[in-house]
Amino acid sequence: MFKSEYQGGSHVEVFSSQGSDPAGKWKLQGPVHKEYDKPTKSFVFVLEGGNSTSVARMQLPKSEKSTLHLLQKCCVFQLLVTSEARLALELSVQDSDGSKRRIHFSTSFKDTSVDPLNARVPLPGLVVEQWLNLCLDLDSYVSGLFRSHAYRSLEAISIGGSCLVRKIFTLQDLPMDTISGEGGADVPKGYQMPSGVVVHTQVFRCQASSKSIPAPFQDAQETGGGRLSHVAFGAKIPVPEHIVSRESRERKGSLERKGSLERKGSCESKGSLERKGSCESKGSLERKG
Repeated sequence: MFKSEYQGGSHVEVFSSQGSDPAGKWKLQGPVHKEYDKPTKSFVFVLEGGNSTSVARMQLPKSEKSTLHLLQKCCVFQLLVTSEARLALELSVQDSDGSKRRIHFSTSFKDTSVDPLNARVPLPGLVVEQWLNLCLDLDSYVSGLFRSHAYRSLEAISIGGSCLVRKIFTLQDLPMDTISGEGGADVPKGYQMPSGVVVHTQVFRCQASSKSIPAPFQDAQETGGGRLSHVAFGAKIPVPEHIVSRESRERKGSLERKGSLERKGSCESKGSLERKGSCESKGSLERKG
């Protein structure tokens, strides 16, 4: 959808709730409607998925055969999560090898889990009941969750839960996180709220460190609980047990093979010395006789 669009600037607009048919290219499911929001002086899309039996979702592109081909590394959702604090985001990305992977973000997740093509990531400390620029650093998530791979493009977006959605856009550089005070500049002027509206910018990223998931599973220090962890927005998330167990088995097998080869070499050397000594003793006796 955006393959032919210029993406070399500071941002690319993916969705705006303004206009005559802003959701024309989106697939809408469940109780989703457009209404005017007086505080922001603009239209918004309202998702009313406040309970387990009510599923509200917006998906772009509408057809799974289409792709977005968005290249900038930061995806920003301008939204307001209601008091139910239910939000689910599914982003389909393509990595540097051309493989498609899905990252599921949700307020209902407690821990991060990863398999070769999918990841489930919690959203700890998410701001609710106030307008929010929710920024996801896709570059750090792809390289942090799927080791030895780099982010190439964003191909599909899905939003679910109970929230108001005003705009979605990508950024070339991370904005300033108004919660922690870290980061760069403010969001572009065209995405700022009218005066009097409280709005936060919250940046979520996967931060690799010596105590994060090793790459590729190199020796690293363990956390106090004995499990490796990575950091998502300042919160330590345990590495899934199956990843740690698999790496432990691989290291154990490698050490066993190395020990076997060393023992074999030692035995061969010992046998060679014994044979040499035997021959020398035999020759000595023959000369003596």
